[in-house]
Amino acid sequence: MNINDSVSQQEQDGTEPVHGAETTAIANATTDSHTNKRERKLRNIILSITVIIVATIVIITSIRVWNNHKAAVAESSPEALAQSYQQLQHVANKPANATKQGGLRAYTKAQYNPKAPTVEVYEDFLCPYCGKLARELEPTLMRMQNARQINLEFHVVNFLDTPQSKQYSTRTASAVAYVSEHDTEHTAAFVSALFERGFQPDENHYKDVSNDRITQQAIKAGVKPDVAKAALNGMYADYITKATDYDSKRKELYTTVQGTHSFFTPTIRVDGHIWPVDVFGDLSHSAKQFCGSIGLDYMQIGNPDFLPAIGPDGVLSVIK
Repeated sequence: MNINDSVSQQEQDGTEPVHGAETTAIANATTDSHTNKRERKLRNIILSITVIIVATIVIITSIRVWNNHKAAVAESSPEALAQSYQQLQHVANKPANATKQGGLRAYTKAQYNPKAPTVEVYEDFLCPYCGKLARELEPTLMRMQNARQINLEFHVVNFLDTPQSKQYSTRTASAVAYVSEHDTEHTAAFVSALFERGFQPDENHYKDVSNDRITQQAIKAGVKPDVAKAALNGMYADYITKATDYDSKRKELYTTVQGTHSFFTPTIRVDGHIWPVDVFGDLSHSAKQFCGSIGLDYMQIGNPDFLPAIGPDGVLSVIK
């Protein structure tokens, strides 16, 4: 049947003839509708897959980044630990007021309180989780130190050093060691300044932070200008490396994170007991949580008349 026969038959049936152009338009419209539906469905599928991929990458990145913040423990036998300890004791340049275990005191002899607990903070200045916790907790620790409610020590490590960061962890840690020795009262303020939001560099996308900038940050924290300028001389770089190696082998510092038992930063100890903290969670209440853990009301912070709850054996009774 040709087109003329079709038209004649439609006229006999009393129906409107459908011309070829109209037939094509209807067919095209139907095809376009189906195509649009397929395209929308395909876009939705692609979007869903993209969301899943991004979420997976975030999870993997968090795990990878956190794993970067554990010490590479090649050997942690008693013999290896003893050797690392001896190397730390006999390093050529060592801060005069450092502890035998590598702690940098943030208090002077006059500020030391034998009735107060010792709080040790283990951190790396390139570690984002250390910065996250420090910005929430360390202002409170500083107030407690100033009121002689605690004896605050910093154990600054350098296992995040890379050629790309130009040994940033070592440079800053060595500077803190120098300040701890020569301007002790401003040690904690300098540490907090290094973790200041906007100053602490990004571990994974490091942008150069010069020694001059670190010096200015120290002065901003109240460190004496002459001490701040001398602090970046690298005098204690080897000491920091030896202390990091020793800490990495101290099993009393080990915690289990994501199935891995190792030394991680940040780590906080109170009279030898690790204070448990979830750095992946909400840290906005960490200061109040810490105070509660040591038997103090948050409103008592900064008041020298109140001390943490110490048990009869000299150990904090609320941290087991």
